[in-house]
Amino acid sequence: MTEPGARAANIAVSDYGVDIQIDEAYAAQVDAAVLTATALATLTRLSAPAATLTIVVTGDAEMQALNRAYRGVDAPTDVLSFAAHDDREVAQDLVIPAELSAEVAAYLGDIVIALPY
Repeated sequence: MTEPGARAANIAVSDYGVDIQIDEAYAAQVDAAVLTATALATLTRLSAPAATLTIVVTGDAEMQALNRAYRGVDAPTDVLSFAAHDDREVAQDLVIPAELSAEVAAYLGDIVIALPY
């Protein structure tokens, strides 16, 4: 197994970015450092190309609202994931500044976790 900070398939842990967002109500129950380390270890183990992602920890009410809005299911669920890139047609007139294009291309998406679920 690759040690943190070591290169795996020429990809370093520093090539990854993980944004952790925890609702205040769950901050004492969730260790952001453990979530970050787990995400980094997973990306490293998979030899994923340079990438970033967001992990959100929220409650059942917010999860139900997201599930209703994006899946049409009016019920909470334990995990939702939102890919940053999908097969839908992208607006042809969308212009991304050159300095942001690599960052946008490397963004994998969002993972939302309902803690009390």
